[in-house]
Amino acid sequence: MSSSVNVVIPTKSNFTGLAELIGDLSLDPAVGTICIVADGQTAFNALPEPSDGIIKVVVPEGVGIHKMWNLGIETVGRESHIAFINDDVRLEQHCLSSLSDS
Repeated sequence: MSSSVNVVIPTKSNFTGLAELIGDLSLDPAVGTICIVADGQTAFNALPEPSDGIIKVVVPEGVGIHKMWNLGIETVGRESHIAFINDDVRLEQHCLSSLSDS
């Protein structure tokens, strides 16, 4: 049985890709919390209101991907299983379930 996997998604302006990725993740029962980390206030403001299981946070624009990852880690829980996925990636159904099982 799969363990719960939290997901951190850094994003700047690829909102279509982000929506598709969230759609993919919503089909996977292993996915726990999804944390969208916006690069700057403009990106944050363009994000839709989060639904159940989705958190959105913001870093100052241009601070770097490592700061985005670190905020995501702190948001979903440092001790949890975390997948970092770019907003231009598509996943097969149950991708994180399969990874978690292995």
